[in-house]
Amino acid sequence: EEVSQVRGCESWSLVSEDGQDFVTGLLTVDPDQRYGLLQCSEHVWLREVAANTCAMPVSTAPALKTGTVRGDNVGVVDTIIGRAAGGVHSLEMQLRDGTVHAHGTEGGAVPTTFSLEADELIVGVMQDFSLTELLGSALVFYTSKGRIMAVQGTEARTRRRFVAPGGRQISGLQFDGHQLVGIHLEKVTSESVGAIEQISGRVGTAVDICEFKLRDGTVCTYGDSGGDIVRGPWKLQREEWIFVVEQFFRDRKLGASLAFYTTAGRVYKLSGMTAVRSPRFAAPFGEQVCDLCFENGRLVKVLTCSCRGFSAGPCKEHVIEI
Repeated sequence: EEVSQVRGCESWSLVSEDGQDFVTGLLTVDPDQRYGLLQCSEHVWLREVAANTCAMPVSTAPALKTGTVRGDNVGVVDTIIGRAAGGVHSLEMQLRDGTVHAHGTEGGAVPTTFSLEADELIVGVMQDFSLTELLGSALVFYTSKGRIMAVQGTEARTRRRFVAPGGRQISGLQFDGHQLVGIHLEKVTSESVGAIEQISGRVGTAVDICEFKLRDGTVCTYGDSGGDIVRGPWKLQREEWIFVVEQFFRDRKLGASLAFYTTAGRVYKLSGMTAVRSPRFAAPFGEQVCDLCFENGRLVKVLTCSCRGFSAGPCKEHVIEI
């Protein structure tokens, strides 16, 4: 009853549409529809305010092995600029040689700009393709400096993402209830041996069980019993390790899906029946992403070049299978 008595005023009319949506979401009576911590932290209004009030420090961690050859990295992408509203309207990838790869159409009220360091490579890409008339609701880039660069609209689905910093690999997961809240890291040894030997799981409507078998014989099991469908096992190569993990969050089990990006250019997915198919790409060892190709808004191909830049060899075209 108290909330139902709240009325707008002159000051309220000065708040932006995104700001009003944020407050309304917090005041929603139905607890299932009310904004929680995750929805608040990813709301476009908070992202816009943060972009206008603070500058995040650039990571100085050494690069991941993905796309790395003994520190001789030459990043070809200088700047990423995206414009989004409900979804992603446009994307620009500005290269260091002056070339500009532009995708999408005009529009999008919220610009997002990311600057890459000279030796920083784009080593992974993901698209949330929930809006077919645009470039999806989100485009996410993972870099060799352990950074996540997300161009997201308000219609983007709730996902949790973690990327290993330079010289580290993901060897375990941390859940708080149904939500992925952290990762366990290990140092990559001089022999470049991956910690995880095998990934498997069981799924139903969501992800019931995720299991890692480590090379030292340890088995790490996450989730509870259940799931009629067995996924995997997927055996990782000796010099292959996980550097990105994503969760499509649902308030049950281990979420609707878990995806793992590896240094062998593979993406392993545990997907329940409530998950959606999303284009994902991990750059193979020694390569970096230099352009994207879309068809009717969907990410269908990725172009890569050597981690030493364009002068080290021709570009390669990779078709994305989802």
